[in-house]
Amino acid sequence: MPTILIIMSGDDFLGVMTAKAEHFVSAWSGIKVHSPLSNKIYEVLMDQHFQQMMIHREIDGFKIFKSQDPKQVTFYISFYSMPGYKKLLHIFRAHGIHVEPKLQVHMDKSGSYVLLNS
Repeated sequence: MPTILIIMSGDDFLGVMTAKAEHFVSAWSGIKVHSPLSNKIYEVLMDQHFQQMMIHREIDGFKIFKSQDPKQVTFYISFYSMPGYKKLLHIFRAHGIHVEPKLQVHMDKSGSYVLLNS
């Protein structure tokens, strides 16, 4: 099946999402990696391995928020794309970016859950 990448644009953002992820960004159920758009993050976006991940739908997409100063970028990884999260972290490390998730376990009547980078 060919990969369909959807380029999204608005007044305050620019994004690239896979067709499967396009409808779910507003109520995302998965992992979001949010960061200022630094030179190192720009290098990740230009990295051939990252671009191949997008083509092969190993992660679900990213958005660059233009209206914030500094500009911000969010990478979207659904639970179905978890192997891609590990690859993305390796690409980050290769460009000198180290991600340390903040995991705090919360309990409710349904069980336990964590909020990442909250």
